[in-house]
Amino acid sequence: MQSLRYILPFMISLLAIACGGDNLQIDYPESTPAPDPGPPPPSPTENLATTPPAGMIGRIVYLGEVNNDFLAVHLFVTAPNGSNTTNLFPNADPFSYTGPSWSPTGDRLVVASNQMGNAEWDIYSVNADGSGLAALVAGPSSGDFAPSWSPDGSKVVFQSTTDAVNGFDVYLYDIATNVTTNLTSSPGDDELASWSPDGSRVLFQTTTVGQDESSSGTNLVVVNPDGSGRVVLTEGIGFQNSAGMFAPDGQTIAYESTAHQEVSATATIGDFEIYLMNADGTNPRRLTVGVGDSDASRFPTWSPDGRHIAFEFHDFTINQLFSVTNIAVMNADGSNIYLLEDQPVNGRYPRWGP
Repeated sequence: MQSLRYILPFMISLLAIACGGDNLQIDYPESTPAPDPGPPPPSPTENLATTPPAGMIGRIVYLGEVNNDFLAVHLFVTAPNGSNTTNLFPNADPFSYTGPSWSPTGDRLVVASNQMGNAEWDIYSVNADGSGLAALVAGPSSGDFAPSWSPDGSKVVFQSTTDAVNGFDVYLYDIATNVTTNLTSSPGDDELASWSPDGSRVLFQTTTVGQDESSSGTNLVVVNPDGSGRVVLTEGIGFQNSAGMFAPDGQTIAYESTAHQEVSATATIGDFEIYLMNADGTNPRRLTVGVGDSDASRFPTWSPDGRHIAFEFHDFTINQLFSVTNIAVMNADGSNIYLLEDQPVNGRYPRWGP
């Protein structure tokens, strides 16, 4: 079983990361074989670059621990090369923040925060300098997480446990009308919603269940902004396809996956790597290659020009029960992977914005 130090930051980040990550892989005879992702790229993740990729633009917001306290999680903004890192909130701020998403203009963020108390997580907006925090969606659920701002700035999608029977569903909040609409109602968890660049589709991950309750995984689905037109992009049981993000041109989706990992009867840490696929779910291909259970690459996010990808990099080489987590950036072809230096402890869940 993983340690509390490893699990609790993710609970704070995404409540319970069914989103791709129970991180336990279990073998069941009925498990569907993973699709062939093709040959892995030639450059392994362990050969990290010593200088950041050239020509990066925009800013990256991510979650980081305050004063090495894994229960105190704030938002940090940094240049893509790791310079000019800023905590958006005072270190003494007792609240935690998670699931950031940039507004189209880059002047504000939507986040989830426990301003109403540790058990109450709601959706807020905040200026990009940490000022002007304002509630957007508050209740009736105590579990509202992972908001994502629409490309035209008029709507926000997020995951919520308002319907306790189904677990997490994806909801849409219309800023002008103050109306919230349920877009999904699957028996499993629907999580980590994000938008296509033209605002015509909402991408999210959903829990898939096999022959029994335990033989499950996650897969990626798109729907129209009204919840219609559901299309499943990935399929399979016993592994994870999750945390999908459209490229700025809308032609490609980056996501995390364990499709390359042999499903084993032994519970192990999920060997997540970054993948790409076409926007219609075809041509899945693996972008990063780690060293098995010694590391994991998760939660990809595109630079505004589509030339680079940032992601969450876990290093388990010291102890399989603990990981050191860094924000990494690379070229969009998977080359020149660079870990941002001198960042807060255990940087997680990066989101790249203007």
